[in-house]
Amino acid sequence: MVWTRPTSVPLPTIWHEFQAPDVGNTDNLVSYRVQDLTPDRYEDMVRHFLNHYLGEEPECVSKGISTDALARQEMTQYWRRCFSRNLTLVCYKEESRQIVGGNILDVRTVQREADVMKVESEKLNGIFISNEFLTDTVDLFGRYGVQEYLTDYGMAVHREYRGKGICREMLRARIPLCKTFGLRLTSTNFTNLGAQAVAAKLGYRCDLEMSYDELAKRGPLFSYPGISAKSTKVMSLVID
Repeated sequence: MVWTRPTSVPLPTIWHEFQAPDVGNTDNLVSYRVQDLTPDRYEDMVRHFLNHYLGEEPECVSKGISTDALARQEMTQYWRRCFSRNLTLVCYKEESRQIVGGNILDVRTVQREADVMKVESEKLNGIFISNEFLTDTVDLFGRYGVQEYLTDYGMAVHREYRGKGICREMLRARIPLCKTFGLRLTSTNFTNLGAQAVAAKLGYRCDLEMSYDELAKRGPLFSYPGISAKSTKVMSLVID
């Protein structure tokens, strides 16, 4: 069964508001908001992830996704598919439509077979399969006694806004979102060391840490040659 957003929750909903430094002036605090991505910004968000994620996320860089035409095409198709679930978050600065950050979210259910997207790209399939292996190893449904949970398929912060706590605040926005939809758990496979540290400070528990050397022992699809990260972590936050 594929999770569907209740129509009773307005789209967009503003999930979190905060203040943080402005671009080029660390002494000037401005207001930001984290809200639902709306259909009119889908293609803008695709471009945002192409420019600020695909060539930097450790696993995508290792697999060469940004320079492989098929993998790149299928990845953008996957993003659009996730957008249509009406859970992806966008961060805006006050009185601006520039995308400061984006977080592609979805709800995983026990009956997840219907959620799986088949791809032709062996490189992209390797990323999907290795991440499925990690979450299956943890067994989040059994460990936390849930039938569904909020998961993450990528976060990208605009380069000009990095170092201002945007990642932290976008992670915080998941809490009211989960409470509204009755989701008792959010979990992510964090591949970036900085994001792992931010999540830990917010109370995320490390369910599993696996080095990429260990992961590669499972075969070519699980191999990430020259990857900049030492390990990947499955990290979860229980929503009270």
